[in-house]
Amino acid sequence: RIMTDRIYSVYFDLRRGDTRYSRMGEVLRFTAALHCPQCVTKVERIACPVSIKDGRRQGRNGLATNTDKLRAWVAFIDSCDEGDRVALLDSDMFIRDDFSDVWDKSFDVAYTDKEHSRKLPFNGGAVFVRVNDRSKALLARWLEVNDWMYANPAEHRPYRMRYGGMNQASFGFLLENGYPDCAVLAVPAQRYNCCDTHCWS
Repeated sequence: RIMTDRIYSVYFDLRRGDTRYSRMGEVLRFTAALHCPQCVTKVERIACPVSIKDGRRQGRNGLATNTDKLRAWVAFIDSCDEGDRVALLDSDMFIRDDFSDVWDKSFDVAYTDKEHSRKLPFNGGAVFVRVNDRSKALLARWLEVNDWMYANPAEHRPYRMRYGGMNQASFGFLLENGYPDCAVLAVPAQRYNCCDTHCWS
């Protein structure tokens, strides 16, 4: 079987008439087609978490959406075929050039390291996955830790202080405390997930 290169992203429309995320998703889809035409790209809208809809747990909305985003990522990886290569991307990104050279590196799961950052050491908005039993087990464990932290804010807080957010905090927990047998690699954010204008070239 010929493996398939894929890009997958999800977004939420949080309030009636708020189209920011759908528009950003369109930018991601367009730039993927422009720079990575070899990829099968899927950018989809998913339902808002209940905590967004009913207004409960004020201040935790970003944590809820990040938790549901990770759940969608894990489900998508589970639906892919063995050997597929998937870039899981946040929807507020645009692609500046072909990033397929990342697949020349040896890993099951790669994340983007912010080696020059004085604060958060990595960014969870771009994760590269070679689909196999090892990567599926790691993502399942990531979601399990994420759900545990979401339900236990006191356990979440120290990791959030070190790594930020929800998904990054739970992934940082895995890096510190271990994860299922899987080849995990840090790749440079400056190349694969540039977030700061000073590192654009």
